[in-house]
Formats: sequence, structure tokens, C-alpha cells
Amino acid sequence: MAMAVMEGIILSFVLLLVCVINIKDGPVGGVHYYEPPVQERVVELGLIAKEQIKKNLALSSAALLVPLVVCIPLLVVFINGARSFKDAFLQLLVIYMICGAFDRIFIDWYWVGHTKAWFIPGRRHLCVGRKLRLYLSLRPFSFFIHLVQTGSNLVQLSKYQHLGDLSCTQCYAFVMHSYS
Repeated sequence: MAMAVMEGIILSFVLLLVCVINIKDGPVGGVHYYEPPVQERVVELGLIAKEQIKKNLALSSAALLVPLVVCIPLLVVFINGARSFKDAFLQLLVIYMICGAFDRIFIDWYWVGHTKAWFIPGRRHLCVGRKLRLYLSLRPFSFFIHLVQTGSNLVQLSKYQHLGDLSCTQCYAFVMHSYS
């Protein structure tokens, strides 16, 4: 489990690195994280083109998708040695919860909410601040929501007791196939 904690911390810094690269030339580079009215206003002001917003979104998504969906599960199975679905699930839960907490506490609450690093001039008239503050104030409760969802997922997984002797990779393939 110590490896899972370390991998969660590493994944958190991958997320931070993607955000830092997005705003290296100013917060407008990360405008794809903002709501559509803010994106439209920034385009109206001529600070960025709509095509560049789409390009930044695609690059950010790819940079986060590969570690989140491909690398981390592979690390859990091949490096950490998870051989059962339960082991892999618990390790992935720890990794993603650490990254989620880092995102909510450091990136959303502190960096975006309490510094000027993400401040975009010319968007003051938009009523986004109130909505963003409400969203950020509710984020800590998402931990408990995820916990309840995880519990309900475990109850759902108990219906698949006949999968108990499958390897982690086979179980992952079964679950992915059942969602498609």
C-alpha cells in the first residue's frame, strides 16, 4: 500500500505539471478549464482563439488521460503486484483519492481560489465567481459522495462472486465489457 501512496503523490504532481504547463504564458492558456461564458468572453477580447482553446483542451486531456487510465492501472498490476480485483481496486482507490484530494485542496481551493495565477482580466462582469465559490465550497463533500458510490459499487460487484478466481486483468476486461 506504500507504493500506492507514493504513486498517488506522483500522479498529483503530474496533474500539477499539466496545469503549470497550461498557464505558463498566463491564465488564458488554461481557459479550457473555465465555464463556456468565460471562454467566450476571452475569445471576444481577442486574448485567445477558439481553435487554440480546443487544441489546449485536447493536449491537456491526452496528457492526463494516459497516466490516469493507462499508466496507473498498469503500475498497480505489474509493479505493485496486485493479483486480485480487490487488491487492484483498493490500490487504485488510494491513488485516485490522493490525487483527488490534492486537486481539491491545493489546485482548486488554494491555487485557483486564493492566488492571482488563474485570474483572467476582463471577465469580472460574468457571474461565474459565485458559482465557482459554491462549487469549491461543496468539493470537500465529494469525498463522502465518492465513498458512498464506492460502497454501492462494491455491493454491485458482490453479484459477480463467480469472478473470484479470475485474475485482475481478466476481471478488468469483464467489467469494461459489461459497460460497453
